[in-house]
Amino acid sequence: MAETLTSEQASQLATWYTDLSEALIEYRSDNSDTLSDQEMEQLRLAANDLRDCSTRLLQLALNLTLSELSATLTRIKAATDQMNSAIKHLQNVDKAIRIATAAVTLGAAIVSADPAQIAQAIGGAISAASS
Repeated sequence: MAETLTSEQASQLATWYTDLSEALIEYRSDNSDTLSDQEMEQLRLAANDLRDCSTRLLQLALNLTLSELSATLTRIKAATDQMNSAIKHLQNVDKAIRIATAAVTLGAAIVSADPAQIAQAIGGAISAASS
């Protein structure tokens, strides 16, 4: 059975391809006195191809992360709905600040695409809205 690539694995692959590209660039630079113009160009093109591959792997990692997060979207929607409702019925500014801070934290967690941070931020958002 074929194994499915995770976002973390795709990200790691992207890092490895970036490292390979940088190693080729360094090799090219270190040996520029002994390489022909054609060899220099071939190494430059290969490094560019590796960098392009790394970029595509990063895009794949992001797409996989978003797919993995789709199950979490229901919880995020519930948390933001709860914060919106709480804001409409606020009695003091301290709670407004707590909700705003929790909303910013949740947004930053979503952008980070870290499932653990997202889960923690959802809990914080719900807590801020219900306290």
